[in-house]
Amino acid sequence: MTDIMGGLSTVVLSFLCELSGRFMAQNIVKDGRKTEGVSTINRTESLFRTLFDASPDGIFIVDSQGFVDCNPAVLTMFRVANKSELLGLMPDAISPEFQPDGSSSKLVAMQKVQMALMEGECPTFLWWHQTLDGRYVFPTEVVLRRIEFDDQVLLQGIVRDISDRYRAEKHLQNFFSQSLHLHLIASIEGVMLQLNPGWQTLLGYSPEELQGQSFFNLVHSDDLTATLTEMKRLDQGYKTLYFVNRYRHKNGSYRTIAWSATADIDDHSIFAIGTDITEQKKIEEDLRNSEAEFHQIFDNVTEAIFVHDAATGDIIKTNNVVEEMYGYTPEEVRSLAVSELSSNVPPYTQEEANALLGRALAGEEVKFQWHAKHKDGHLLWTEAQMRCAEIAGRDCILVIARDITARKATEKQMKILLQAVEQSPVSVVITDLHARIEYVNSNFEEISGYSADQVVGRNASLLKSGLTPVSYYQQLWQLLLSGQAWKGEFQNRRQDGSLYWERVQIAPVQDDQGQVHHYLAVKEDITELKAQQDKILHQAHYDSLTQLPNRFLCLDRLGQQIKEAERNDHSIAVLFLDLDDFKRVNDSLGHDAGDSLLISAAARLQSVVRGTDTVGRLGGDEFIVLLSDLSDINIAAQIAEQILLLFQQPFTMDKREIVTTTSIGIACFPSDGKDSAELLRNADTAMYAAKQEGRNVFQFYTEAMNLQVARQLQLEELLYNALERDEFEVHYQPVLHIGSREITSAEALLRWHPSGIGPVYPDEFIPILEKTGGIIQVGNFVLEQSLKMAASIKAESLPGFHIAVNISPRQLRNADFPEYLFKLLKQYKFPATSLTLEITEGVLMTGYSIIEAAIKQLISKGVHIAMDDFGTGYSSLSYLRNYPFHALKIDRSFIRDITHDKADLELVNAAIAMAHSLELVVVAEGVETEQQLDLLALKACDYAQGFLFSKAVPKQAFFSLMSSKTERS
Repeated sequence: MTDIMGGLSTVVLSFLCELSGRFMAQNIVKDGRKTEGVSTINRTESLFRTLFDASPDGIFIVDSQGFVDCNPAVLTMFRVANKSELLGLMPDAISPEFQPDGSSSKLVAMQKVQMALMEGECPTFLWWHQTLDGRYVFPTEVVLRRIEFDDQVLLQGIVRDISDRYRAEKHLQNFFSQSLHLHLIASIEGVMLQLNPGWQTLLGYSPEELQGQSFFNLVHSDDLTATLTEMKRLDQGYKTLYFVNRYRHKNGSYRTIAWSATADIDDHSIFAIGTDITEQKKIEEDLRNSEAEFHQIFDNVTEAIFVHDAATGDIIKTNNVVEEMYGYTPEEVRSLAVSELSSNVPPYTQEEANALLGRALAGEEVKFQWHAKHKDGHLLWTEAQMRCAEIAGRDCILVIARDITARKATEKQMKILLQAVEQSPVSVVITDLHARIEYVNSNFEEISGYSADQVVGRNASLLKSGLTPVSYYQQLWQLLLSGQAWKGEFQNRRQDGSLYWERVQIAPVQDDQGQVHHYLAVKEDITELKAQQDKILHQAHYDSLTQLPNRFLCLDRLGQQIKEAERNDHSIAVLFLDLDDFKRVNDSLGHDAGDSLLISAAARLQSVVRGTDTVGRLGGDEFIVLLSDLSDINIAAQIAEQILLLFQQPFTMDKREIVTTTSIGIACFPSDGKDSAELLRNADTAMYAAKQEGRNVFQFYTEAMNLQVARQLQLEELLYNALERDEFEVHYQPVLHIGSREITSAEALLRWHPSGIGPVYPDEFIPILEKTGGIIQVGNFVLEQSLKMAASIKAESLPGFHIAVNISPRQLRNADFPEYLFKLLKQYKFPATSLTLEITEGVLMTGYSIIEAAIKQLISKGVHIAMDDFGTGYSSLSYLRNYPFHALKIDRSFIRDITHDKADLELVNAAIAMAHSLELVVVAEGVETEQQLDLLALKACDYAQGFLFSKAVPKQAFFSLMSSKTERS
């Protein structure tokens, strides 16, 4: 018993301090903001402040900057003269750098604070603090709780100084380990479970030799029946009994032991303390044989002896120990009644004493404990035996009493310690040197699902799940066998088969000679903590929408694949994809539809690749596919082809079918890059090239693509401030009426002449302006220059002249655009009915309501709207029907081959007929030959423009062109 509990006293408490804390909830103390005139609030706040200040426990409140308030008890506890010295300091200012178990105070405190902030509270835990000046370190119990006030998260702490209790527990543990009494915990059936070192001292047996044996095995055969009878009385409801028996020493002799046994019916256990009274019994036997010997021994025993007259009950004789124990001289004690030597706290009264006396007079040897009173008034516990004896021919009552005050204190403290272990929020397991379980507390039963009866006597390996690495157990036993403690984590299995995680600390328990006799394990269930860690890890490496690996994880896997490919001389392919026109879906159908499309796209990609490949999402509508261990790069092309075919199938979104293709760029290791970043960058470049090729294709990376990217970056840089450098010029291409062959209008076209690199075509620089947003400023420049030029022509030579200007979607999305245009029309006195704004079908398909509103506002003022490049985009007759277009322009790609391609001619004929049916004017673009013009005239096309008449020319050249036409007329 002493071995085990001594180990508990030196090991368990420190482990429990580190692992078992859970903070208790406390009420929030408001910061004192008051509303004038509300007396109730004032009284309440005053009451709270009074309670706060009067609390004997230290109470403080902290935020992320440190202490913001505390009560006077905190100042006293940490020896702070003024609260201002503490405010603003961080809590670690009142903690030593390390806790007694060697853990960092700052790190452990952060864990406790994090628990309180996440869970709202953290139960009570032991914490070593120090005074602010660092001179005094002392143990405390701490409670933390998160509180919220005025949208601010604070932390409230309550601190209690437990220095006195801590010292008492230490004294108890020292007393227990050094006790010369026999301490025993046994089952109600008498199986000995825990014993202290006193057994070896008094009876020669080590505790290990007797654990698991029956208490009755060593009882003298003559005393066995009486002992069994006494023990049965415990099972029948008696909580405490006192009996004596003879117990066999290891050398074969017998010692007489006086037992005090207490039963815990709920726990089905017995706690007993035995005292060796062999010498006392021998004395009693000698007294019965010789009165002379009685007088000789009387004053030499260590117990107090009272001799009462059997007839009157008066004390007629005492030995010297009575004076030592009770403080009364022999003369004084003879004049006292029993009640004057008693505490008189029921049941230790004169009435109970008379009852015990009656039992002795009846011939019974009565054993009992008595709460006695010293002459100076202090109380003490005694254990006594009382029986009849004939002394010098006189019937007497002999009472022999021993002081057990210290033992009772030990029993009380032992009970507290056992209760602490039982009620601990962590599991406590004690095993023998072969890992056989001897004790588990109730928390172990709750967490593992096993009862104590099911595991006691079995090896602790019954909890193994098979998932903890064998190396853990090897390291564990290596440390334990060397006398050191082990810390780690196990994934164990409950009785019902479910898995759980435990943080475990195991330490050897040693006796006074340093010999290990047991192992103590303290275990904390960290299953929920592990689940939270796994969740955080998943969130850090996986896309939350598609659950695909994110950029971080993809690059990590790519790096690993590169290392394996170098070792095995294999190739790797990186496929960089994004969805064509994803923005159109997002803008027209909403972000929920866009998210749904991304999830479906991820599923399709995963269905194509091999099991060893990786599909990841980089962000937005960009995906990556990592193809590892390729023996042939053509495999990458085959998988890319499968992806393109798969994405040509419609996606179903809210009962609608949407076709969204993808463009793919492919970079291969080792030919296209030596590391992850280079491969990803080159695959991105190849994907951009695929989009330039018309989308819905894949492209392998080539060095030439880098030149193209460099060209794009160069142009983007040159376009910056190009307008301020006066590098843009508006050219005008005439539009003729086919029937009269007369110029009636012109289309304004932008030209760019950057210095140093020569002219750049619009098809190359306009997309860059669209991407960067520069198109708004440049587009407004074109509009202003065009209206200025057209106004002068209209005023000087051709009153019916019209001007057509291309408008960007970005301009139309600007809410101020219509008013800006109307202001220009007014400034140049140019009628709105003579202005045509050309837009593509794609502008209308963006789904922006602001664009629709802008077009309607412009039309309401007389501005004409023309659909440009008809037939090349997402042609939809509904747009022609729903919007009051003025003109429809047929793209040059359809006009080019109408003289020899019957299909193109039929398409142009159908477009003209359809437009006329909708009362739209038709303009043919890209007319270059008389034959084309004749066919258009035959099909009743209204207007034409192209190189047959003139290319787009600068303003002055266009003026000259107009003058020559006027002169010919």
